[in-house]
Amino acid sequence: QMSCVKKALALCNSVLGSMLMTILFFQTTGATMSVQADPLCYDPTNPIRLLLASASSTFFAGFPVVLSTTLAKRRVKSAEDWTRKQRRHHIRKWMCINGVMLAYDLSFLLICILFSMSFFANLSEADTW
Repeated sequence: QMSCVKKALALCNSVLGSMLMTILFFQTTGATMSVQADPLCYDPTNPIRLLLASASSTFFAGFPVVLSTTLAKRRVKSAEDWTRKQRRHHIRKWMCINGVMLAYDLSFLLICILFSMSFFANLSEADTW
């Protein structure tokens, strides 16, 4: 089971990670061209290219989310013969993993937000559709 915070972080990372990969695709391919650019340089009637870009960005953005949710799941361990020290050690281990995964999720979220904001800040009025 996962807590509500982890589920919310996974959802935000999925959405913003997909947006990050889409922005990265369009930024590196030069598809965000200005109005003054030559019309022959860009073919806006190619929906296959845009569909492939969005599908691949969603696919590649899913890797960090899958890693995070897979490592965040806990299985119930029933060990009645454990000592108090063994239980504390096991719970401490889970808490450390939770802390690392929370830091990973938050850092990925902040990187997505920072990269997206820097992309949007570099757009001008000439970059409109």
